[in-house]
Amino acid sequence: MKTTPLAMPCQTRPVRVCPLRVVLILAFLGMIFSGCAHTGGESVEGGQPPGGVLIEVLYATDRNVTGDEKPNRFYGGNRGDMTYGRCQVVVRPSKARSPYADHTLWKPDTGKRIRKRAALRRIDTMDKHGFLKDVSRRSADSSDKSVLVYLHGYGRKFERAMSTTATLVYELSYLGVPVLYSWPSKGSAEAYPADRTAIDWSTPHLQTFLETLAADTGVDTIHLMAHSLGNRALLKV
Repeated sequence: MKTTPLAMPCQTRPVRVCPLRVVLILAFLGMIFSGCAHTGGESVEGGQPPGGVLIEVLYATDRNVTGDEKPNRFYGGNRGDMTYGRCQVVVRPSKARSPYADHTLWKPDTGKRIRKRAALRRIDTMDKHGFLKDVSRRSADSSDKSVLVYLHGYGRKFERAMSTTATLVYELSYLGVPVLYSWPSKGSAEAYPADRTAIDWSTPHLQTFLETLAADTGVDTIHLMAHSLGNRALLKV
């Protein structure tokens, strides 16, 4: 299995981390989130982009299930059992900030127009076997043959973490299989101490997940991207 600069093969040998590459990648992410790279995102042949595009993102999470059926409240900020699924997320092309964004890669969204940059439309849960099977199928069908695992930072609820993942996929025109690993962040800045405890609790779950993803899906490459406190777990793994 090939690895990219931020990908860590699931083996017992030590992994070298190149500080320069990490800095460059963080700088690139900063341009995306701050809008310094590009503010248009609409330079598409054939006219203006649609009001929104649908992007499907797979996920694994050890957050608690709240029992609320609304997508933005389906998962809470407490610890829970590992669950898996897929989300439909609508992203607004007019809010794209990257020159790599291309709305033609995804289906237009025909639902109610969103005001935010991205929002959840639907959540479908699945068991572990179904999740791994879906990753295998989608990676085999894609031209990229890879998986991108995004690990969010502190102060992030599930909805915001999922919206960020979909936005990254859209703005990078990523053609592989996007996966969000979401740990039980409380979703507020003042809960940073609790989030530090939660990310340490979630670290062994992340390690098991990545090892299983590498061993049981047959993907060629796994890209790993972490933000903020998510790096605490990723570097330990």
